[in-house]
Amino acid sequence: MKIDAYTKIILTIIAAALVGHLFKDAPIVSTAHAQETVAQIQKVDLVSVNGIAISDVISDSGNINQTNANLIAIPVRVWNE
Repeated sequence: MKIDAYTKIILTIIAAALVGHLFKDAPIVSTAHAQETVAQIQKVDLVSVNGIAISDVISDSGNINQTNANLIAIPVRVWNE
């Protein structure tokens, strides 16, 4: 008995659907979970940038010294020890 191309395509689609049905509950991407431990706050103490004291740029009250306004963007590198 000769099976034509149409029947092969239909049977292939049915087979693929059955295989897909077997794996419908399997997670493709694992579930993400939040961090369970409380993150610690890292204390950062900036003293100077390129040899210029931070107190020369920003006063204790938060005012910016306009003569050193080019230092407003302060580069910061943070790492855990």
